[in-house]
Amino acid sequence: MNITICPQLLDSFGTEFKINDSKINLRAFELSLHFPEIVQRYRDMMINNKSKKWEIVQKNVLEFKEFINTIINEAVQPEMIYLQSIEEKEMKNKEIKNIINEVIKTEEEYSKDITLYLKTYAKVLIKSKFVGELVRNSEVVLLNIIGLSNKISKILQSKNYSDLILCLDSLSVYDSYFIFYERIVSVMPKILKELPQLQEIKGRPEMKNLGVLDFLIKPIQRITKYPLFVKNLKENVEDLKDKNLLEFLDNYLNEQLNKSNSSQKCFSSEKEKEIILPLLKWKGKCIDLSTSMFIIKSSIVSVTQIEKNTMFLLKEINYCILFDSHLLLSRIKGSKIYIEKVITSILLIEEFNDHITLHSRKNVLSICFISKADQRLWITKLKEFKENQDKLINSFHSLSSVSSLGNKNLSHPRRPTAGSFDSIKIENAITQQNLHRTMSSASNPSISLL
Repeated sequence: MNITICPQLLDSFGTEFKINDSKINLRAFELSLHFPEIVQRYRDMMINNKSKKWEIVQKNVLEFKEFINTIINEAVQPEMIYLQSIEEKEMKNKEIKNIINEVIKTEEEYSKDITLYLKTYAKVLIKSKFVGELVRNSEVVLLNIIGLSNKISKILQSKNYSDLILCLDSLSVYDSYFIFYERIVSVMPKILKELPQLQEIKGRPEMKNLGVLDFLIKPIQRITKYPLFVKNLKENVEDLKDKNLLEFLDNYLNEQLNKSNSSQKCFSSEKEKEIILPLLKWKGKCIDLSTSMFIIKSSIVSVTQIEKNTMFLLKEINYCILFDSHLLLSRIKGSKIYIEKVITSILLIEEFNDHITLHSRKNVLSICFISKADQRLWITKLKEFKENQDKLINSFHSLSSVSSLGNKNLSHPRRPTAGSFDSIKIENAITQQNLHRTMSSASNPSISLL
C-alpha cells in the first residue's frame, strides 16, 4: 500500500479572515440595494400598526425583524461560514489532543502494570510445576511488550506520529503472548491451589485487589484498543496525508489482531484435539481429523431426521462436535464418544425459536440445543463452517473450469459429462484444502515460541 507520511496529525489553519477592498466595496454596495426596501417595509409596518390590536402589532414587528435578519445573515454569510469552520476545526483538534493524551496516559499505566506483574506474580508463578518454565520464557515477551509500549508513548509525546509505522513489526510479539495466555489460563485453577501465595500478593495495597488473571489479560485488552484509538483519530482528522497514515495503521492493526487470534485458536484447537480424538469411536471407516481444526463441542437435547413427510428421532445422539471440515453427531457413553453421523457439507441452515435445521446433501436434520445461548453460538459457528465450505467448492469449480478450458480440443468438442462436478469430487477437494490449510497453520512459527 502506498501512503504519504505526514509529520503532524494536527494541521495548522489560518486564523485571519482575508478580504480585499474591492470585495468590501462590492458587498457594501449589494447591502445598500436593500435600503429602499427596508425603509418601505418599515413604513408599511408602522402604518399597519395604527389603531390595531396588540396581536397584529406583534405579528408585524416579528415579520419585519425576520426580514431584517435575513438581509443581515446574507450580508455576513462568508464570515459566518468561516467562523463555523474555525470552530469545527478547533473542536476536532481538541478531540485529537484528548485522544492522544489519553493513549499516552493509559500506555504509561499499562507499562507500569506489566512491570508490577513481573515483580510480583511472575516471581511466584515461576515456581509452579505446571507453568514455571512457560512463565520464565514469557518474561522476554513481556519485556518486549513494555519496550514497545514505551516506544509508542515517546512517539506520541514527540508528535512524530509517522514514526508509529516503525512500531508495527514489533506487534508480532503479541502472537506469542496470546498463546502463553491461553496455556496458563487453562491450568489456572491448579496453579491457584498449588501457589496460595498468589492470593497473598493480591491483598497488597499496590495491587489494588487485582488478581493474577487481571494482570495477565491486560496485554490482550491493550492490543484490542489500538484499532479503536486509530478509528477515533480517523474520524477527526481532515488532511489527506493524515487519513492515509491512519488508514494504513488501521489495516495493519486489524491484520495483526486477526493473526494473534488465529494463533490462539490454533493452539486451543490442538489442545482440544489431544483430549477428544482418543475418545472417538467410529461405526464405519475412521476419519482422520488430526489435521482438522477443532471449533466447538456441546451436549444437545435431540436430533430429528426429516424425510419427506416423516420425522425420525435419533435417540442415540446427544453430543455435537464441529471441526472445520466435519460435523460429528455422536453419543456419549461412559468415557467414549460414539460417532453416529458425519456431515461434511451444509447446503442450508434454518434457525427457529427452539431448534435449527440443517440441510446437507443426504439429510435434513433438526437439532435442539440445551440453551438459547448454545443455539446462538452454534448458529454462528455453523454459518462460518458453511461459508468456508462454499468458498472451497467455488474455488474447486473455478480451478476445474480453467483446467477444462485449457485442455479443450477445438477440433473435437466434447459434451461435458454429468459427473464433472459431482459431490464426491467436491468433498475430496474440500478435504485436500482443509489438509493443506491446517498443515500451514500448524507450521506457524509463533506457536512454538513458548
